[in-house]
Amino acid sequence: LYNTTGLAPGTYNVTFQKPGLNPVQLQTIVSYQNNIPTISTVNALMSDGTGNALGIMSIQRGWNLVSLPVTVVDAQRTAVFPDANSAAFHFTSVAGYQSTVSLVNGTGYWVKFPHTAIMQVSGTERANETVSLNAGWNLIGSVSHPVSTSSLVTSPEGILSANIWEYQRGYQMSQFVQPGKG
Repeated sequence: LYNTTGLAPGTYNVTFQKPGLNPVQLQTIVSYQNNIPTISTVNALMSDGTGNALGIMSIQRGWNLVSLPVTVVDAQRTAVFPDANSAAFHFTSVAGYQSTVSLVNGTGYWVKFPHTAIMQVSGTERANETVSLNAGWNLIGSVSHPVSTSSLVTSPEGILSANIWEYQRGYQMSQFVQPGKG
């Protein structure tokens, strides 16, 4: 976690490096509201080039909208997010929010955490995902790399009638589905 106070507003490149893994560089935007930096999270996926991957996730204190950025061996919420202090809740348009024990790739979850942290999720990279959508709101998950919302493909074409949203202490329109985010 980095304190961005004092950085000029603008776009910055963030590089993640760890021995044995390929470095990853992502862009983030620093902005201010009332002289206080806005919250910006950057999630990344580091790979050793053979399919083994390490998802790096920025977690905020309180409720977070998360997903599995990789295929994990043990998908139980307690194994993936051991520091969480809530169940994982997924959403369906028929039943609303439901708690779940095991997480599924392609699904987004609300999970509450007691403190801000950087979490690591180890597993196998996921290049793409097929998700069934229902009429109305859907809570989807991510793959291992950022995906532009303009590149999302639907069948039949054109059924997305609204913007894609993300949550960072409030809802905001998103241009990318980020690894580890719902």
